[in-house]
Amino acid sequence: VTQGSFDAYIWQTLETKARFIAQVMQGDTGMRSAEDVELAALSYAEVKALASGNPLVMEKAGVDTELAKLALLKSQWEQQQWRNKMELANLPGRIQTIKDRVARFEVDLANRKNISGKHFLMEVDGKVYVEREEAGKAILLAAHGVKRGGERVIGQLAGFAVVVRRPEYRAQYETSEMLIRGESDYPVSNAESPAGLVKVLENALHRMGKALENECEHLAMTEKRLADLTVEVAKPYDKADRLAWLLQRQREINAALDLSKGEMTAVEEGEALEAA
Repeated sequence: VTQGSFDAYIWQTLETKARFIAQVMQGDTGMRSAEDVELAALSYAEVKALASGNPLVMEKAGVDTELAKLALLKSQWEQQQWRNKMELANLPGRIQTIKDRVARFEVDLANRKNISGKHFLMEVDGKVYVEREEAGKAILLAAHGVKRGGERVIGQLAGFAVVVRRPEYRAQYETSEMLIRGESDYPVSNAESPAGLVKVLENALHRMGKALENECEHLAMTEKRLADLTVEVAKPYDKADRLAWLLQRQREINAALDLSKGEMTAVEEGEALEAA
């Protein structure tokens, strides 16, 4: 592009054509008017202004670039704020659920009877056992009759119900699940022998304290998350002032460079140029 040459006239013509064609090619059947919103049309206008030696063109390039960046950052910030607000709305309910679980764990821990190895005592189907091997055999026998999708209390250990459950979705050959039930349910690992089965039941009872500790940590983290998000959603977009200034400056530059015309102005200019 040569300053002061016929280039400005050529780029003016291209600007007029591109502004109209780009809007029509959008294919929006609900659009009843065409406005100068396409980047291609602005690019032709900028080259036209550049040919005229206008220093605002270079400023416009910088303003447009920074504005596009800040607009994208604001969009991302708004999406994150929306996610934060959604999570914030759900956190009180989650915290209450965790508190209820902590309370149940505390009750179970307080109700747990002595489970030391020297004084083993377990009831299976109404019969009391003092030997782990015999108790384990009785558990296996009692668990065998649980049907798919059902559960049954087969005994008592340390003041808690021993429950056997066979989920509906499990395959025919898979074994049943076993758990300790108090105010909450405590899963029991699998075992390969009758004595081992009783041992994993005792281990589940021993883990009650750890379960309570983990749940208290979970509660503390969730409450901290609530506090952090409450502060976060109250914060405004930190570049809002800069974004507003850039938008205003862009409008001023566009007006100075004659880039703010609507469709009718563009068509009129095209007709005037052709008539000349």
